[in-house]
Amino acid sequence: MEKVIAAVTALAVGVGIGWGAGIHSQPGKKKLSEKERFARYHKLCSKNNLFGCIAEGWFYASGKQVTRNYKVAVALFLKACSGGNLEGCLSLGDMYEKGRGVPQKLSYALDLYKFSCENGYAPACKFYNRLKGRLSR
Repeated sequence: MEKVIAAVTALAVGVGIGWGAGIHSQPGKKKLSEKERFARYHKLCSKNNLFGCIAEGWFYASGKQVTRNYKVAVALFLKACSGGNLEGCLSLGDMYEKGRGVPQKLSYALDLYKFSCENGYAPACKFYNRLKGRLSR
């Protein structure tokens, strides 16, 4: 966990966190099909666009357009998290909390949620508080 946090901290500070430019639908443009979106996110991730990796990861986690593969999803979320994307850390934490593609490790999930929350990714705070409350019972 310390290695992930150290890498994420260094990159998040040096690079900044963001969703990436030009990957969402734009007004007046044709809405992409699920298949087209998957292809776009796969291509973006292959070019190290971390949002693309997260989006591609959720395709694998859900089994949309591809065979469900939690291990691939975990690898994509880890790539995003290690690259400084706090949403990637939240998604990775979710996989550890549920034991999908990795052994269930609630303490590791809690650490990932806490890290994302403390570094400004507000949605992670809800996950952190919920799991912290569950573990304190």
